[in-house]
Amino acid sequence: MTDTTVADLDREAVLRIARSAGLEAAGRAEEGFFVSGPEAEIRALRQLIRSVLSEGERDEELIDVLLQDIEPTVMGPEHMLQLRMQAEARKAFLQEVALLDSAGVGELLGSKARNTSAMASRLKREGKLFAVTHRGVDLYPADQIVDGAPSPAIPEILGAFSSDSPWALALWLNAPSAWLEGEKPLRVLAADPDRVVHAARKSTEPNRF
Repeated sequence: MTDTTVADLDREAVLRIARSAGLEAAGRAEEGFFVSGPEAEIRALRQLIRSVLSEGERDEELIDVLLQDIEPTVMGPEHMLQLRMQAEARKAFLQEVALLDSAGVGELLGSKARNTSAMASRLKREGKLFAVTHRGVDLYPADQIVDGAPSPAIPEILGAFSSDSPWALALWLNAPSAWLEGEKPLRVLAADPDRVVHAARKSTEPNRF
């Protein structure tokens, strides 16, 4: 019988190989361990480990060759700053705007259906309401429902932002607009929907700057 120390390898893998070969392995894998058994079997284990490592190295080399023309996407500081600003704007929207889930929309609109969420989903699909998704849940700004019905301005606003994401529209609705004398579109929507539609169209014109 002989003992040998196995180090600088994938230790968990070596433990499994040794034990499957009927050898005794002692010690903790994260610190190193001893493998005990007949010398011939120890030599065979060493050869098997070398073979596994060589195969792994060859695989890594082949993968490197296959990826040599791929340029990694490295986010620079400007990109990270933009992402942080986006996150802060979304946080403000979620905290400042009164939001309804699908069931809340159904209740506010007086749905009599057993599934009160169905009405919100249908109106969203028809372009009469819009929602943002947060943690997998659709959230609808309550201010787009005026006098118990979806604001008639919503389809036209959605049309103006048709090439943008729901979050882009949401952030615009919650930001002061120069076309509304510094007011936030959501705050003006109930009282003057036509002005908000006009502001949405002006804000999304290709040469608006």
